[in-house]
Amino acid sequence: MSKRIRTLVIVAVAVVALLAASLGVAFLLPQETEEGDDASTQNDTITVLDRSKDSEGNTASSPVRKVEIQTEQQTYTMEPNADGDLAVVGYEDLLVAANRTENLASTLATVTAERLVAENPENPADYGLDTPRGVATVTYHDDSTAVLEVGDEDPLGEGVYFRLQGEPAVYLVDQEFADTVFQDPVYYISTTLISAPSVRDDDTGGEAILRDMKLTGSLREGQPLSFRRTTTSDSAETQLFTYVITSPYMRSFNDSMLQSLLTNATTLTATVAVVAHPTDEQLTEYGFDDPYSVAEFNLAVLQGGSDSSEDTEEEETVFYNIQAHTVVIGSKAEDGSYYIRVDDYPSIYKASASSLPWAEAVYSNSVSTSLFTKNITDVSSVIVKTEGEETRFELTHYPEAETANEQLAVTCGGETYPTDEFRSLYQVLMLVKRSDVSDAEPQGDPVAQLIVEPTEDGGSSITASFYANSGSTYLCQLQDGDTFLVSASSV
Repeated sequence: MSKRIRTLVIVAVAVVALLAASLGVAFLLPQETEEGDDASTQNDTITVLDRSKDSEGNTASSPVRKVEIQTEQQTYTMEPNADGDLAVVGYEDLLVAANRTENLASTLATVTAERLVAENPENPADYGLDTPRGVATVTYHDDSTAVLEVGDEDPLGEGVYFRLQGEPAVYLVDQEFADTVFQDPVYYISTTLISAPSVRDDDTGGEAILRDMKLTGSLREGQPLSFRRTTTSDSAETQLFTYVITSPYMRSFNDSMLQSLLTNATTLTATVAVVAHPTDEQLTEYGFDDPYSVAEFNLAVLQGGSDSSEDTEEEETVFYNIQAHTVVIGSKAEDGSYYIRVDDYPSIYKASASSLPWAEAVYSNSVSTSLFTKNITDVSSVIVKTEGEETRFELTHYPEAETANEQLAVTCGGETYPTDEFRSLYQVLMLVKRSDVSDAEPQGDPVAQLIVEPTEDGGSSITASFYANSGSTYLCQLQDGDTFLVSASSV
């Protein structure tokens, strides 16, 4: 026998053996399940109910006209509201989470099962269907009705038992079906609470921003924190910053806190609605009788560029589409989120900490840690007083000079000092840092005083008085009463 023929024979034998094995396995497999399902379709889903098409065979735009949900805890009805959206009856004054109601309608319009469990079970109680834990009575677009019942969970965790009321067959449906249909009614309240103001089509550089905010609440113990966006009408000193704190003192921001406050500042989406129409007792339960933190703020569009308005000068700061909002935090939840109320919405919501970056902001963690921030070009003199002696540096500016050193002349007691060395000293003075908050009142005379006097257009003067406090700290009080601790080594 040639090698070629021998190879063909081996291949033919292998094919015959493989075919025989396949047939043997097929004969060994049961051809029908206990319920009579054909084995070839055992793993396919089963369409139990389909009301998704209209009379012409097209997908119905609103397949569900009405649904009554009944669980062990509650019963409620959903019908189309004035806008045509499926909504909970009694919640007509609340915003509807349309994406969730649409998902519910879609789920109820076409019900599919994982498999048929029993065609005609002797005892429905074996599946929890003698007293279903969830019943949905649905009226469809064609006025037909169906009652959907959900019983116990499958012991293997593969789904839940389901049947159509009036029909004996029991099916296994995915757990997601039960989760979708049997939600609390507050689930259908929209959680989109604040949206950014719209930019006009002709304003190519316009930007939705947080214009200003005032923070109160028990967290701040009677010391509100307010801040705002700066404008071109502010002094040159103030315009060094994009936002400034205006209360309790006029100060610049701690950069990291400012960045946090401006994150997602123009929108607010809650995690979930908790109570639709809270009673006085429920308001107290969630902390709204003594709110933890309250934000009153304005969103606006900052007009961008002169192209957006022929009547507006390019330098002028213009805000439009201004929105006023109030968000009240009642109390904290165990998971670190907050219970909130927004504007005049008659509901309590739960919102994540990340969606409320201002919740824990207070003056001490928001203010810049620098003793002061004033451009040296806005300073006319710097005075240092220690132990009854006064050292006064007079600054004369020559802005038209070519080099930085030539633009500034520094004298003290009739002597001229090196400009670069004084610039280094000035930087050291600005870098004196707040190290901690202090409620203490200064006692006695200050150990030292630093006075920074401005030029004619240089903004406000600064007076920092330092008082003995401990071996490692001084108590510093500024001219407006702002008091805090600074490190002795920095002074």
